[in-house]
Amino acid sequence: MSSSRRSCLNNPNTFGYVCGEYVVKKFRKPITEFVKKAYFDYFKIEIKDLDRPWLPKIVCKLCIEHLRQWTSGKRAHMKFSVPMIWSEPKNHFDYCYLCVVKLHGINKKNDIS
Repeated sequence: MSSSRRSCLNNPNTFGYVCGEYVVKKFRKPITEFVKKAYFDYFKIEIKDLDRPWLPKIVCKLCIEHLRQWTSGKRAHMKFSVPMIWSEPKNHFDYCYLCVVKLHGINKKNDIS
């Protein structure tokens, strides 16, 4: 079954590139060279192709802090062993992470992330 939707329901920059979780505005940070290097050193996966419209261009403050602590030796591991793996959506009905995640009702007062 295909969908008539041509674009994602949710903005990719509301999700963290590393964890894939919804990130409230005040905790969204840009992907820096430090993040790219630490991410590669930890996960052995390169952050690239950020020009793709369906990829988040942000990372959550918590993931940055955990990467910083890991690189300095203050943290043994991240809070997860496998990062979010972003793939190009095939359709916006049932094969698009940005469309199947329901954000309705989430705001800075009731956010649990």
